Formats: sequence, structure tokens, C-alpha cells
Amino acid sequence: MKSAQLIITFSLAVMLCAGSPASASLLDEEFADPDFSTPAGQVDHVFNFFHHSCGGNLLSNGLASGLTNLGYTLHSQTYNQYVYENNYTDYRHWYKRFQRELGIESGGVYYRYEGPDAYGEPILGAAIDQDGFMLTWYEYQAETMDIIMFKPCYPGSAVSTYDTTYAGGPDNNGYGAVLSGTPYSDNGNNNFTYLNSSTSVSASYGTTYWSYGSWSGSGSSLAQMKAAYRGMLNIFKEHPQILFIAMQAPPMVSLSDTQAAGCREFARWMREDWLHQFDPTGTDQFEDYPLPNVVPSDFHNSVAWTANDAGLDAEYFWFPVGGFTDDSMDTTDPNLVGRNAGSQDHPDSWLNHRTAVIFCGGTDSYSPPYTGNTGREYSCWINAVVNRWEGGSALTEVTDVGWAASSTTNLSWATTPNADTYHVYRGTPSDLPNLLDSNLDSCLKWSGSTTQTGEGVLDLVPAVDSFYWFIVLGENSTQGFGPAGDATSGPRQLDSSGDCSN
Repeated sequence: MKSAQLIITFSLAVMLCAGSPASASLLDEEFADPDFSTPAGQVDHVFNFFHHSCGGNLLSNGLASGLTNLGYTLHSQTYNQYVYENNYTDYRHWYKRFQRELGIESGGVYYRYEGPDAYGEPILGAAIDQDGFMLTWYEYQAETMDIIMFKPCYPGSAVSTYDTTYAGGPDNNGYGAVLSGTPYSDNGNNNFTYLNSSTSVSASYGTTYWSYGSWSGSGSSLAQMKAAYRGMLNIFKEHPQILFIAMQAPPMVSLSDTQAAGCREFARWMREDWLHQFDPTGTDQFEDYPLPNVVPSDFHNSVAWTANDAGLDAEYFWFPVGGFTDDSMDTTDPNLVGRNAGSQDHPDSWLNHRTAVIFCGGTDSYSPPYTGNTGREYSCWINAVVNRWEGGSALTEVTDVGWAASSTTNLSWATTPNADTYHVYRGTPSDLPNLLDSNLDSCLKWSGSTTQTGEGVLDLVPAVDSFYWFIVLGENSTQGFGPAGDATSGPRQLDSSGDCSN
């Protein structure tokens, strides 16, 4: 921890909240040292699952009761969803739904997302109508949800194999130049120009901006799906207070070998590549997704056995749960089966129950009657994901506080990871001892989203032989206020009396 700095200019002092900010982490494919304990904020989280019939079956076959028993508030039910909730759930719909039904918040209003500018910052479109706003208009119109899981329905597993190709090598986040399989690489058009070109959520995509972009119905190409899911990350990045969980479509028994291979490849890509291919400007320039608020849940490999991919058959989930590999559903069928063929498209109820156990933790007593294997114990996947998200949203002290350039009235500071608002508090020398207890010690002089107050905000001259001190705190909607730093004799405890009167 760096020692607090004191900057005195014309008898005016600035006391810093100093420290080394922690960077937000990327999803690690090995999910090192997961924390399966009950999350600190569990009772405050509202979980909603956007799905179609297969998701409804998953909820009724163990997921709804599992989440509720863990203590999560669940506002996804099998029936009675609001009109927008579980319509349009094909792969081609999800980017457009988040673009139009969630969008980007600015000043308390949510606006349609129109893509990034040249620096990756969001371009805002029209305000989103309350009737179609994703966060509150669901069946109970209850609390604003902050955990969103979404899944396409089974027809989405009919995947064609036109794919994104890379040159390889160390450049471009380890992929090399993108050679083909995106609007930018194939036709020179920004990827978001294509993604935003469809006239409505239900409308098809055309070939105006991408010669391989014709996209209608439930089927998709690998390239189209990857372009859309990369695009969603730009929207998700603007919502660190929401945890997004992406599930794949469950594989149909009737898939051709080619479709099965495409379906498996998309499941692999979501686990291993998706969060390494954040494309902030829509020009195929990849970097790691910077926040812990996005994670894939491998529904595909929870209800299907690959039969020809020994690596996936051994892993069977995107991180080792309970410390075990999983070989409980072996089959020699060359296609994706993983079920007793009770249905050609919807996973059997025992597979849903098994998936719910993987998701929520417990003993898999559902597989043994069908596989002959001993049921396994699973740790609570959703708790590990929520703990990672809550921890990654934590705020650190604001650092590098000082006067901007040669100014003595414009206070500036470094950008603090995860902070979306900053607050500047002012006190006098007699208030300093109160920073170590619960007595009032300061007043709020300024709040805003920028990293400086601007000229003239702090221009009040202190009394002769005295000074003002200032502390800057960061805030976000998930974690609240960040720390005020450490004094010589212990951590500071800032207690404001409210807005400053002058």
C-alpha cells in the first residue's frame, strides 16, 4: 500500500486515498481456485433465464428448485413470461435483443446500442421504450434483475461450418490476422455495420454488408454466430453490474456429421476463445474481455457426448467440477446423442436434472440408471461464477489525486477499475481525527463520472493558517463505495454530513 500523499498549494491541502488498483480478471479456462461458498450478495441478486422450450424443461427439471434452494431470487418460470421474454431465441436474435431491449444506460435512460466509435466507446441510438425493456418487464415486474442467462432453442444446433479463419501467430491476441469469416475481413465493412443492419429482432440478415451474411430461420454458420457473440461483449461491457451467462443450444439427435461438428466447434469456441476475441472497434482487432461479468455455461456438453473428441469427453464441462473428470455418458454413436432418444430434439429429463446438479451442486443420482456409472458429487458452479463476478467488481482506492496541470482549483485522479462515479469530499484540520471513527468528518463537494472536477469547483479559500483536505471515493452500482484508504493509525472511515453549503 502506498503511503498517503499530501499536496499543499496556497495553504490548501489534498489528502489522497492511495493504493495499487487491482485489474479485473478474464475467465480462465482452468478456472483456478474457484470459490464455491455462498456469495456475500446472494440474497440481493435477481436471476432471470431467457429461453424457449428446452430452457423451460431445464427449469422444471431441477434448475428452478436448485437456484431457489441456494437462496437466489428467481423470476424465470416455465410459463407466463412477458411477451418479449422468450420469443425470438435463435442465435441470430440475441445480439439484436440486447441491442434493442437492454442497450446502454446514460443519465438514467437506456438507449439502443448503435455500435462503437473509433475508440470503442458506445454510440447511442433512440431511447428504449419501457414496454420492451429487458430488465424490468417480465412476468412479475419485480426487482430489476442483475443475473441474466440466455439460451437458444434446439434448432440452433443445425450449424453450418463456414467459419472465421486466422493467420496464427502471436499478433492479435494470439490469433494473428483474421483472414476470412467476418464482415470486416470478407468485405471491408465494420462488423457492427452488419450486426446493426437487420431492421428488427425478427427480421433476417442480408448480404449488403457481408457476402456470407444471409441469416434467417434457426440455422446459422459458425462465422455468423461468432460475429454476433463477439458483438454482444461490447454491450455487456457497459453493464458491469449485471452477470451474463451464455448457454448454447442443445444438440439434436438428428444432426448430420457436419452439423454435429459445427455444433461442437461453437461449444468449444465459447469455452476457449470467446472471451479472448473481444473486438471493441468491430475491425477484427482482438483483446481479452476486461470484466468478470460474462461467462459461458456449457449446456451443450452437459447434455451431449461428443464420441469423437477424447479431450471434451474427459473434461465434459468447462472447468473440473468437484475435482473429477466426467466419463458418465459414454456411447459409440458417431453423432451427438447423450440421451436415450426419448426425444430427437429436447434433452431427456434426466439430462436436465443432471445439468441442474452441475449448475447448482449436489449428487448426480440421475445418470446411473442410464449409464451404469456411479453418480458424482458436484460443487456449486453458479456460486463460483457469482463469487468471481462480485470479487471482480470490487473497488480499490482512488489513486494519483492532485491538481490538474498548474491549476489550484481543478482536482484530478487516475481512472479506478470498476468505478463509474466519483465523489470528492472536503474537510478541515479539526475534522481529521473523525476519519478514524463514526463521527461526521466531511461534506460532499462534487460528484461526477469524469476523473477531474473542472476549474473553479474547489475555489473556496480556506481561513488563514488553515487548509482544506479532500478525499476522492469511487462508486459502482454493484459494490457501492470504494475504500477511503489507510491513515497512519488505521483505515479511514469517511462519514459525510451531506452536500457542502459553500
